[in-house]
Amino acid sequence: MASVLDRLRGNVTRRETNVYLGGLLLVCFTVRVLLLLVYEPNTNPDSLEYRDLANQMLSGDFTNYTGFRTPGYPIFMMLFGLSFRAIWIGQSLIGLGTVALLFYLAYEVTRSPWAGVVLGGTYGLGLNNLFFEAAILTEALATFLLVLSLLLCKRLLDRPSSRVWWYVAGGTVTALAGLTRPLLLFLGALYLAFIGVQLLRRLGTPAERVRLAGAFVAPLVVLVGGWSLFNYATLGYFGASTLIGYNLTSHAGPFMELAPDEYREIRDIYVEERKKQVQAMGSHIFTIWRAVPRIRETTGLSYPDLSRKLTAMCTGLFVQYPGRYLASVSEAWWRFWDVRTAIDANLRIPSIEPYAAGIVNAWKAQWPVLTGINYLFFVVALYYTVTAAFGNGGRDTAFRLLAITTVFAASVSQALVEWADNARFAVPFEPLILFSVLVMFWEPLASKLPSWKGSATRPPAEPSRRATPKVALETGRRRATAGRPRR
Repeated sequence: MASVLDRLRGNVTRRETNVYLGGLLLVCFTVRVLLLLVYEPNTNPDSLEYRDLANQMLSGDFTNYTGFRTPGYPIFMMLFGLSFRAIWIGQSLIGLGTVALLFYLAYEVTRSPWAGVVLGGTYGLGLNNLFFEAAILTEALATFLLVLSLLLCKRLLDRPSSRVWWYVAGGTVTALAGLTRPLLLFLGALYLAFIGVQLLRRLGTPAERVRLAGAFVAPLVVLVGGWSLFNYATLGYFGASTLIGYNLTSHAGPFMELAPDEYREIRDIYVEERKKQVQAMGSHIFTIWRAVPRIRETTGLSYPDLSRKLTAMCTGLFVQYPGRYLASVSEAWWRFWDVRTAIDANLRIPSIEPYAAGIVNAWKAQWPVLTGINYLFFVVALYYTVTAAFGNGGRDTAFRLLAITTVFAASVSQALVEWADNARFAVPFEPLILFSVLVMFWEPLASKLPSWKGSATRPPAEPSRRATPKVALETGRRRATAGRPRR
């Protein structure tokens, strides 16, 4: 009993911690191998667009380049020869890497390997994550890069005087995350704000602050700015992706007929296609992709030029009808907190069909738990914000606030731009939600356990094999005088 309590509180050696991590990875690895034996990679039109960009990058021929996709995921695909099954294996390995990072993150904050097992296991054995690893989409890679960037940022928050290369590494991984999933492009500014506060508080030399902050920003400017310049040189469009205008139509779509006459051709075609889309799918979502061929044929606009036109039209509608826009944004924000999975019709393939019912039932059991954790996250966020405001945040306050702020910033950013499958945007951020909830409830519970040995928050120091001469001398004196009557 004492041993279990000690491990829950964190009183373990580094070697024991590695055993816990190894056991966790072995279980998660076994599950992934079993899934590889009976399942197939899941693809959709987005998968093919990423592969098209990868082929264009390999050939150097950008004749049909649209600028829709960023280069992070296509480069990852190239590492595996553009084979969907090989990419799935790569994403499974990336998933194991994410499990290890989450274990380390929970252990760093709580000093309990069991906390690491709970956080890493919840992610590594979650059906939504397992099936997104099997989907040829950005979720698995984006999650790994997001968690890694946060861990690097944690080091910079804990030790602002770290070597400059830690700042370069943090900026590089953050840039790669944004170039994998454009939603993550806001991370650079957010991280810099938190790091900047720590530099101002804990480093006294202005030149040193500027040097370290510059080391973090430089990779962001080079990588994200470089890709934006490539788009400008190739398409005449400066930005990481040309999708922004198309995405905004999901908010403006329900009242597109109110657009002014200067957009008459686009407006009228969209409204016609919207009627067909609603009849076929029950919603106006993705009407723009039904309308694009006709719009381009009528207007002669390229994909980037049409994106600019759509952006101007939609933002004009939002300014003119702010209530409708904000209502759509609010709904998109709320949909973010649902829990999405990639379990789909692939369950009907012969090799996995015998297990399909069990998988679906397991997901039905997991879904309400994960959804409940998402909503519990609101309470956790409020608690940490209030305690930090009153100076009672405790250890790792800055990092915990960063994790919470990252999730809420993502929820708002995606909602401002698109009303669609918003729960899918939350997938890379689910580990941060799990982490925040776990840490809040773990530490109070662990601190109330009976004290068997050592500290409730830090592992006990290992005793020295040899006492110092002074300690040995004092010990010898006490033994020599033991039992003698005092004078």
